[in-house]
Amino acid sequence: MATETSYQDISTLKKLFAEAGENGIQAISNLADILNAAPSMAPAWPELLRNEWKEGTEHVFENVSAIDPLSPEQCRLLRAMLNAALDTPALRDQYVHYFKCAYPRCANPSGVMEAIGLERTDLLLVSGRMMVFDALQVGLNCWDAAYGLGTVKEFNERSCEVTIQQERERQVKLQQFLDKEVVVKKDSPLAKLIAKQPLSFPNRNELNKAAISSVVTLLPASPAMIEKMLVPAVFSPEEFSKLVVSASAIAAEQSKGNGELNSRWDYSRSLVELEGRLAKTADLEAENLNLENVQNLLTRDAARADMASRWANVVAILCKNQKANEFLTKFLQGLADKIIVWKDMKLFVETTDKLPSKQVPAWMALTKAIAGAQFLQESTIQMPYRLWPHAEQLFSTKEDHQRFVDRIFLDFKEGKPTADHYSWLWKAPKSEQRSKYLSDSYLLFKTLHKDLKGNYLKSQRNIHKLLMDDVEFQKTLMRNGETDAITNLVSCVKHMPLLDTSEKQSVLVKIVRIYPEARGIVEENASAQAAERQTMARITSIHSYLRVQEELASLVNEKIPANTAAIEEARSRGDLSENSEYKYAKEQQRLLGARRNELERTLATCKPIDFAEQDVNDIIIPGSIVSLRYEDGTASQIYLLGLFDTDSEKNWFSYESPMGKVLMSHKVGDKLHVPSGKEVTVTAIDPLPEEILDFLKK
Repeated sequence: MATETSYQDISTLKKLFAEAGENGIQAISNLADILNAAPSMAPAWPELLRNEWKEGTEHVFENVSAIDPLSPEQCRLLRAMLNAALDTPALRDQYVHYFKCAYPRCANPSGVMEAIGLERTDLLLVSGRMMVFDALQVGLNCWDAAYGLGTVKEFNERSCEVTIQQERERQVKLQQFLDKEVVVKKDSPLAKLIAKQPLSFPNRNELNKAAISSVVTLLPASPAMIEKMLVPAVFSPEEFSKLVVSASAIAAEQSKGNGELNSRWDYSRSLVELEGRLAKTADLEAENLNLENVQNLLTRDAARADMASRWANVVAILCKNQKANEFLTKFLQGLADKIIVWKDMKLFVETTDKLPSKQVPAWMALTKAIAGAQFLQESTIQMPYRLWPHAEQLFSTKEDHQRFVDRIFLDFKEGKPTADHYSWLWKAPKSEQRSKYLSDSYLLFKTLHKDLKGNYLKSQRNIHKLLMDDVEFQKTLMRNGETDAITNLVSCVKHMPLLDTSEKQSVLVKIVRIYPEARGIVEENASAQAAERQTMARITSIHSYLRVQEELASLVNEKIPANTAAIEEARSRGDLSENSEYKYAKEQQRLLGARRNELERTLATCKPIDFAEQDVNDIIIPGSIVSLRYEDGTASQIYLLGLFDTDSEKNWFSYESPMGKVLMSHKVGDKLHVPSGKEVTVTAIDPLPEEILDFLKK
C-alpha cells in the first residue's frame, strides 16, 4: 500500500492514521514510506493537506509519553516526519523523544539537540542539520570555503565541539560545523578522489554527479564547489582535467601489451592494483619478475601519508618472495630518505596497527633492517600490546633486548606508562623493578582511567579485569601483604574515579579475603563515611526547595485547572477524532500530570538544609568550595551544593552531577580526573561565603 498511496490521498491516509494510532506497526511503516516518497516538504504543501498530516501524526503519537520506548517503526516514522518538516508543539516533543531513543549513548543530548535546534529552530533547517549530524564521523574528510580540506579528528559530545585536522588543529562548535561544513561520505567517489585512488569518468557531468552525491551539507552542492575542494589541494588543474577519460581511451589502454603479462602482479599499473593482485596471488614466484615496475610503483607513493597502509602491506607481502625480498632491502635502503612511514613515527605506529596480523612480522623485520633497531624499539612501545611480541623477537641480542626493557621502565619511572606497558610488565620475569611498579597503585589507577580508543582498549580492559578478579595480580599490587601497599591500594579503590560503587565493594571484599589482617585498613572511617553519606542523601538548599514548591503550587492551582477547562471546552465542539485542540489539551494533561508526580516525589524525598550547618573540614562534602589546580598551572573553584542547585555559569554543581560525583569525599592533595578528562589536584576545601549562604536560604 505504501508505494501505491500518494501523500495527498487523504481518504486512505485517514485509515492509516487510525490504524497507526492503535499501534498498528504496518500502518506506521506505510506512513513512513509515503512520507519518504513525497516529492516536497510539508511547508510547500496546500494548507489543508499539511493540517491533515499534522493532526494525523499527532493522533499516532497521542498516547506515547516521553518515557515510553519507541519501536523501530515509530522511530522511522518520526524521522520521516522531521525530514518532511511537519511542525506542531506536540510533534516537537516527540522529535525530542525520538532523538533520545535514536541516540541513547549520546553523552550530552541536551547540548546536541540545542546545536541542531530541535526544540525551537525552523524544521527545514533542523532536517538539514540532522542529516549532517548523522554523517559526522571521526576520520571523514570535510571542507569549508574558508579553511579548505580537513579531516574530522574528534567529536566531543560533552562540549559539543568538533576538532578538525588541517595544517593545524582547529575546534568548531557543533552548530557551526553543521551549518558550514561539507562532509564527504566514507568510501564515496569523492573520498577516493581525495585519497588519489585511481578513478576515471566518461565525461565531466558524470564526475560532478558522482562527487555531489558524495557530500552531505546544508550548503548548495555544485560543480564549482567540488572543483574548489579538489583544485589545487588534491589535483593540479591539469591532473583534474585528466580525470575525465573517454570509455574508448580506457579500453585502448587496457588492451595494450601482452594480455598474459599485464595480468601478472609485477605488471600492475598502480599501487592499489598491485595490492589487489598480491592479495589474490598464492605463489609470488615467476620467471623474469618485472622488479623495475614494482620499484617505480613503490617510489611513486613512498612519500604519500594517505597511501602508507597500502604501501606497507605491499612490501610486507613482497618480503615472502625470496628474490623480491633481497631486491626490496637493497632498494628501500637507498630510498629511505623519501619513505614517509619511516620518517613519521606516529604514522608508522598507526600503519602497523592497521596491517593484517600475518604481515606484521615481515613488516617489522624490514623496518629494523631499514629504519634501525632504535626506531623499532621506540615505536613499539607506542603500539597496542598485541604487537609488542613481534618486535621483541627481533631484539635477539642481549644488548638490544636490554635497551628495549630499559626504555619501557623509563616510562614507568617518569610516571607515563600506558595500559599496554602494564600488560607487558605483568608477563615480564619477576624482578625488583617489576614488583616496584606493579605495587604503585596510584600510578596504575591513574593509567587505567585514561580515555582510549581502538585496539588500545584491549590492554586497558584486560588489566581492569585482572584488578577485579585475579588473586595473583591483587597480591602483587599489595606486595604479598605489605601494610603500606595494602593501604595504598585501599585508598585508590575508595577515592580514585576508576571503579563504580559495586566494583569498589567487590575489590575491598577480596582484599580482606586475601589478607584478613587488612580488615582494619578497609573499614577505617567506614562508619563515619556511611553516616556522612546518609546525611547527604537527597538534600538541597532551602532556596531550591522553595522554588520546586512554587512550581508545584503553580501546576496544581493554575496550569492543571486551566488545562481541565481547555479539555472540556474542546470536548464541547463535537467530533474528537477531528478535534486538534482536544488532542493538544489531552497531551498537555499527560505532561502536566507527569510533572506533578515528579515534583511531589521530589518534595517528599528531599530535605531542605541550611548549608551554614555543614561542617566543612578536610573532606569535600556538599556546601564546600573546592579549589582545583590543573596540570597546565591554571586554577578554578567549584561550589559543591545540593540536588537542584546547579548553575554552570557560576560554577555551582550538584553533588550528584558528574563533577560532584568525582569530587565527593576527596581531600586536599588528592589527584583526580574531572569529567573533561583533565587531571587536577585538590588544593583547598573551604566553607561557602556568607553572601551565597544568604542566597540559598531564601
